[in-house]
Amino acid sequence: MIDPLDYVTTSTDPDAEARPREPIMLADLLGLSDLSNWKMSFYRPGRHGWGERDAIRAFRANRDSLLVDHHLWHWPNKGRDYSVGTKLICLTQLEPGGSRYLLTDVVTITATDVVADRDENHCYDHARMKTMERFEGRIVVNSHYREQNGRPWASTALATCQVHELLAPEWEFDDEFPGYHLVNVSWSELKAIIDGRVASWRTALKNQKGIYLITDDSNGKHYVGAAYGQDELWGRWSQYAATGHGGNVGLKKVAEQYGPDHIRRHFCFSLLETTGPLTPDAEVIAREAYWKATLMTRIHGYNEN
Repeated sequence: MIDPLDYVTTSTDPDAEARPREPIMLADLLGLSDLSNWKMSFYRPGRHGWGERDAIRAFRANRDSLLVDHHLWHWPNKGRDYSVGTKLICLTQLEPGGSRYLLTDVVTITATDVVADRDENHCYDHARMKTMERFEGRIVVNSHYREQNGRPWASTALATCQVHELLAPEWEFDDEFPGYHLVNVSWSELKAIIDGRVASWRTALKNQKGIYLITDDSNGKHYVGAAYGQDELWGRWSQYAATGHGGNVGLKKVAEQYGPDHIRRHFCFSLLETTGPLTPDAEVIAREAYWKATLMTRIHGYNEN
């Protein structure tokens, strides 16, 4: 952890008074000196917003949605906050009304008027800055910037940002398996679990057949699936982590219709029931059909059979 605001006693004089360390400024850590084309985005969820853990999980679970929906959106009939070539530092408030922000992204604006989704919301297109990727999702800053304009020039606001803490790398998913009845993860979280081969999750999922539910949080539509092949739930969900659609025809159509990022931004995975490793496959398939009928996912969801 980096905490530039705590107090220390010098080793050469144990009786010396504690004194503050030199604060580490965000600009120094990022190596920025010429701020002529740099802007900042302060996203503040509001007084009913999330707490610290939820803010960090929001980044780790679906950073693209956080970036596009809150830092890069704009109204097409309003003026432009950024222009092509603008470099942008994105900060997300950790607690409502607080002074701590998580550095989530550093990007360059590549286009100013892009339709982001099927609801025709508009956003700025962007490219990530390779030299800044190691800082994203890891730096917490203290900032006393309180102006209503949440997208100021860096020359105005960057000097308010002191480094408070350095978090573990964002790709470390260390949550223990919560129990089958509490599983509810985004696609990005699922991919982090699968790619990281998180032991508690792998042990729990590879030894259970079951019926799972995929929810599209952009429209509430569902897809019901069954896992009963090699490595059971772990094996089936590994296919979703790899491709998004898991090879399913109906979900491939979703990706084709709404774009390849739609699944990554909007799909969430949960379990309807587990059946145990010794349950005959035919019984698992019968339970899958039951849930499809009960939730009417063939009529109102993404199931096609």
